[in-house]
Amino acid sequence: MNPQRFRYFVYIKPVLKNPYIKTYSSVVFSLIAITFFSLFAIRPTFKTIIALQKDIKAQKLVLNQLLDKSHNLETAKKNYDQIDPSVKNEIDNLLPDKLSLGTLINDLNALSLKYNASVSGLQFQPISIDPNRQPATKDSDLKEIVFNLNLKGNYSDLVNVLEQIRSLPHLITIDIINITKLDAGLTVSITAKSYY
Repeated sequence: MNPQRFRYFVYIKPVLKNPYIKTYSSVVFSLIAITFFSLFAIRPTFKTIIALQKDIKAQKLVLNQLLDKSHNLETAKKNYDQIDPSVKNEIDNLLPDKLSLGTLINDLNALSLKYNASVSGLQFQPISIDPNRQPATKDSDLKEIVFNLNLKGNYSDLVNVLEQIRSLPHLITIDIINITKLDAGLTVSITAKSYY
């Protein structure tokens, strides 16, 4: 037998013969083993619990945002219901229920005549007109009419027309304005959209 190993064995052998150690060593080592392996078994559960807690916090944040949005919509509806009926009528006219090109053309022509500008061209992009189309509801999709308007006149008249486009009974957004100088004044080309 190796003398070094024998020396350690001499020190350990009396310890192992101790009755307390013989009795409790298996219990202690079993508890250590159970604890060690339990940590590996429980670790994924703790990870899942932590992930679920984070998810619950995120869901609560989203819920609070949705509740705030719902409250804001209720407040907006109450405010809308308190608006004067004539103002509501004007708001409804901004987005008509059906396509009304004739009204839009007449309004643009009347505006140009009011400020001594002449319409040299009005062109609408292709529009699908369905005679069997049902009247629009509040859930209908918003449609747009894209048009190009060419006006001739002097600077102040054309500026007045551009400023007054906002006051027309239709909702109109101007995308592009091109101004060209001619011998007899200015030409303005407007690319805009109206909605229904």
